[in-house]
Amino acid sequence: MTGVDWGQALQVGGFGFLLVVLVLASLAVCMWLIGWLFNKSTGIKTLFTREKKTSPEDNQDNEPQEEPEYNPQYKIDNIERYE
Repeated sequence: MTGVDWGQALQVGGFGFLLVVLVLASLAVCMWLIGWLFNKSTGIKTLFTREKKTSPEDNQDNEPQEEPEYNPQYKIDNIERYE
């Protein structure tokens, strides 16, 4: 059986772990900067806002309306539960 140089293994593993952490951190910072630049320069939040359109058919009392295909025959009041 060959001997393992644990010092070198720790060095290689630590370097790999540190490299992965640094790459992920730099990607996160780059993504944040790109989002910040888009938000500042183009006002991207305003692109996705909608205006509320009002029509004369709107219900003035803001009450929910029943759907036209509602049929009370199919309404289930009491459901027997299997326990």
